[in-house]
Amino acid sequence: MRADALVPEITPSLDELAGSAVRFDRHYSGGNSSRAGMFSLFYGLPPTYWAAFARAGRPPVLMDMFQERGYQLGIFSSAPVSRAVGLDRTALARVPNLRDKTVAAPNEGSSGTDRILTSEWFQWLDRRDQSRPFFGFLYFDAPVALDVPPGYPWLVPIPPDAPAQTRRRARYLTAVHYVDSLVGRVLADLERRNLADHTVIVVTSDHGIEFDENHLGFSGHGTAFSAYQMRAPLVIRWPGRAHASVQRRTSHNDVAPTLLTGVFGCANPPSDYASGHDLFDGAEWQWLVAAGYSIDFAVIEPDQVTVISPFGYEVRGADYRLIPRATLRREKLRAALQEMSRFYR
Repeated sequence: MRADALVPEITPSLDELAGSAVRFDRHYSGGNSSRAGMFSLFYGLPPTYWAAFARAGRPPVLMDMFQERGYQLGIFSSAPVSRAVGLDRTALARVPNLRDKTVAAPNEGSSGTDRILTSEWFQWLDRRDQSRPFFGFLYFDAPVALDVPPGYPWLVPIPPDAPAQTRRRARYLTAVHYVDSLVGRVLADLERRNLADHTVIVVTSDHGIEFDENHLGFSGHGTAFSAYQMRAPLVIRWPGRAHASVQRRTSHNDVAPTLLTGVFGCANPPSDYASGHDLFDGAEWQWLVAAGYSIDFAVIEPDQVTVISPFGYEVRGADYRLIPRATLRREKLRAALQEMSRFYR
């Protein structure tokens, strides 16, 4: 889900949640793909570290704390946590009896799997030990798969002669609307169980998606470090915190430090274990290291993106158009390279 889909017409349930939560309106993932985005979300680190952690099978501090403190883990994923996402080798590496994904009937797509996942979550809550805290992870897949359930009403009409990208975008918006209805059921169920006022609720996405809006030939995800692919919604309902709309720049790197500080009372400065900050301390990033599935990575600044590959580099503006004869900002690049190496031993 990309950030601009968080509007009442597309995501009424999430928009209603945001009305009683803290909404971060300039939030970025750590990557343009699921692997990179999920890594930054759980670890609070640049996704260029992914391979090292995957080889070691080393979970993040956040997951260690959930398990050390006796949290029950309800992990439900519509997409495989293995393969491209690699959560089985990283964030979820030491989760006992980890299931790769929810399984639907052969003729059902991601939307059907998302529906079954939601039902499985309700069943898990029914069975859980109510004397212990829990961590739930619900990973929906229909929006990125552009999958709409049979008979589900289209959110926007599609003219018969509409180009392919217009059709894809219409499917995407309808799939987001469908998943929002499932999220609405999850939120209502927490209220019914009297859990909503005692639970930190985080709603976000691993990355955004693009439909060649800039007319530069980029579409889908994992194809560019544009704002369309990098920006994601972030809504956090935290018991005791008032509704707010945060306009400063935040990133997935900030989520784990926020939970470690606010839920577990971690007194270490976030810089000891992450690249981000507590979301509520007022800090914003001046540059952000992003990656995808390829060997390229990017240093994202508020006004430009520097994409670096083994063969050279390119500098793009905020609209993601190439800046001719651009000058590298060496101090920012030097700081980014240091952040990409300081956790190696």
